[in-house]
Amino acid sequence: MAKAKTRKRTSTHIGDNIFVMHGEKAIFIAIVGLVVLMIVKGSGLPEFKLTPEQINQASAAAKNNIETSKVKPAEVDPGVVVYDYSDYSNLIKTAVKVNAYETPVRWDQSLFPDRIKRPDIVPLPVENLKAVACIGSISYVSKKAASAGANPMGDMGGMGDPGMMGTSVGGGEEKGRQWITITGSIPVRRQLADYMSRFSAAQYTDSYRDQPKYIFYDIERGTAKGDGTIEWKKLDLIKAMRNENNRWAGIGMEQVDMSYFAPVDPNYPTMAMPCPPMTNRLFGEEVANLPNIPVQSEEMMEQASIEMEKRNQLLSKMQNVRFDDIIKRSPFADNQMAGGEMGGGMPSGGMDGPMGGPSGGAGQGAGTPGWMVNRKALGTVSLESNVAPVDYYLFRYFDFDVLPDQTYVYRVKLNLANPNYGLDQNFVEDPKTVTKTYITSDYSAESNPVSLGMDSRIFFENIEEVAKGAPGQEPVLTVASIYFDKDSASESMVKGLKVVRGQVANFPKQNHKPIENNKQSTMGMGSMDGGMMPGIDGPAPPKKKKKKEMGKVVNHVSEICVLDAFGGYPIPKTDIRSPARALILEPNGLVQMRELSEDVRELNRYENQQTAPGGPGMGMEGAMPGMM
Repeated sequence: MAKAKTRKRTSTHIGDNIFVMHGEKAIFIAIVGLVVLMIVKGSGLPEFKLTPEQINQASAAAKNNIETSKVKPAEVDPGVVVYDYSDYSNLIKTAVKVNAYETPVRWDQSLFPDRIKRPDIVPLPVENLKAVACIGSISYVSKKAASAGANPMGDMGGMGDPGMMGTSVGGGEEKGRQWITITGSIPVRRQLADYMSRFSAAQYTDSYRDQPKYIFYDIERGTAKGDGTIEWKKLDLIKAMRNENNRWAGIGMEQVDMSYFAPVDPNYPTMAMPCPPMTNRLFGEEVANLPNIPVQSEEMMEQASIEMEKRNQLLSKMQNVRFDDIIKRSPFADNQMAGGEMGGGMPSGGMDGPMGGPSGGAGQGAGTPGWMVNRKALGTVSLESNVAPVDYYLFRYFDFDVLPDQTYVYRVKLNLANPNYGLDQNFVEDPKTVTKTYITSDYSAESNPVSLGMDSRIFFENIEEVAKGAPGQEPVLTVASIYFDKDSASESMVKGLKVVRGQVANFPKQNHKPIENNKQSTMGMGSMDGGMMPGIDGPAPPKKKKKKEMGKVVNHVSEICVLDAFGGYPIPKTDIRSPARALILEPNGLVQMRELSEDVRELNRYENQQTAPGGPGMGMEGAMPGMM
């Protein structure tokens, strides 16, 4: 048998195994050798000999070179934007603006609302200002009675001796006068809501300060010039009321409910001037302010007479007043109140009250302010309710200082007692306001233009229907003309007169038959004085006709041109007619659209047939067209 062959190991195989087994040691020895070599090489470098002080000096010198360098970035490279990183570094010290992350609900809502300093109040202006030209017979104190010392109206228009207030003085003289009645609406409810919203969270609250108190007003009369501009003149309110109202023999019957009058403060003028004692008829819508302030019904006038008598007694307490006294007097000096409340209703507890008033200690509701005592006496408003009895108070002014050949417009701004007057400066936002006695509204919008007109006035009664089958036929208007005789202070009316478009409504040679007024138009001796109360004890006896009035012939000249007529025709399948209107041109060049329904209401006054609430046309906006 053959023997198996064996393989002999060679030296190459043995060498490969040695490298695998000892290669790591060789690499380690090489690295150690390199490190030794580097140490040997580095040992020949020079020694670092700078001290710490030398290093700091070199650093300061380098910084100084950088700061004093005059090389600007633009000189290096205009395209390079260099930022001032010192400013950017300061941003880390500023709090992050969180406006974008705010939520309407506070995360740490407190149990009680935060108390703030008292803000300023912006008074609301008069609204719906109207001007109406009027003519009538006014009763004045006779010269004989005046020489005897009779002064029924006192100073400031009905504010004289208490025993004479509201009386009709014997020996009065009737004079034919023309004047302009200006009325407006004072938005008291919205003003009170603004007070409550601003002061409800204040640190200092006061039940009397924190509601609007109207103390006086500024009224300006504008006269239209030929070039279309208006020349404004501020009226002297005190002087005008003394020159006119003090000479009245009593006052006229009031047609507006007492709830629409601002509370009376005898130290200040009233917002609504008392009506003059017009003897030939009752006042109407011209002394109210439709649609905000209506005329009261005839049924309510009996109770109104009693309330007006009480109001007049309060007005009678006013003494001679100067404008300087009005603007300097503390508007809260007469209040029987404490110094208000601190914080969330906590009484002031002995702290001094507002300047000019008594000291605190009793808190809110300690007494009744003098300027609202009449409200409480008449029972027209609750002092504790803080709710205005009506939406609007009446503004009213009678301007007798006017000329017949002028066209006028009016504007008014209100002055309210400053609720922050005399308070500690720490309680108000603006410390400068505590020295102001009153705050002022903006001027109201201008009134409608108005002029006195002529002695005759035109009232439209009806528009006659154009006959069918007669196209192009002119509409015919039926009018009534009322003539006022200034010499006898009497009026006469002619009805059923016909006019067409383009005709001037003048009617010459008419018999003057004075209209008899069988209703009491002025307030006589009230129940407080033991005499007759208008509307209770019956009407005044009719006046006797004067001989010179009998058979008198007068010319009814109105100079009103009828431009056009609209409506007044029956509506098919109904019992009503379309609204009738007439377009007229007045003597002063004003063009006016007249509602026939309003003229009918005015004619009812002359015929002693007053329209009750809910009657035709009640509540329509606009003044008395027949008075324009």
